[in-house]
Amino acid sequence: ATKGSPTCLAKILGIYQVTSKHLKGGKESKMDVLVMENLLFRRNLTRLYDLKGSSRSRYNPDSSGSNKVLLDQNLIEAMPTSPIFVGNKAKRLLERAVWNDTSFLASIDVMDYSLLVGIDEEKHELVLGIIDFMRQYTWDKHLETWVKASGFLWW
Repeated sequence: ATKGSPTCLAKILGIYQVTSKHLKGGKESKMDVLVMENLLFRRNLTRLYDLKGSSRSRYNPDSSGSNKVLLDQNLIEAMPTSPIFVGNKAKRLLERAVWNDTSFLASIDVMDYSLLVGIDEEKHELVLGIIDFMRQYTWDKHLETWVKASGFLWW
């Protein structure tokens, strides 16, 4: 992407490797930690969606209560009674940002990510960010996708 291009990619603030040593036995374990910006900080969101562009197994039946993350089918279900209105200029900017971001992610073989959409009805704002984009599309991910799509489960 060129400088000044719109983006929805959530900003990565740091990547750390944390090493811990167990007191008994002295076995070491390492964990990689990714710190990203908090898109929801100081927001009063009435609805929050984690969208992947698929309807298969993308419905949260428990949509009541605060801090519930809704999915693609929940958004489709809500649109007739609670549509999200976006002005033409904002829509064009959003389309450009998503195009830039998804083209970039595809170019580096990242195929699994979500568009986080929060609705702040108080401020009349949408909070948007592409999240969970740090994993490349590897053979194990390809197998997982195939298993989910085909409906096969192995035990």
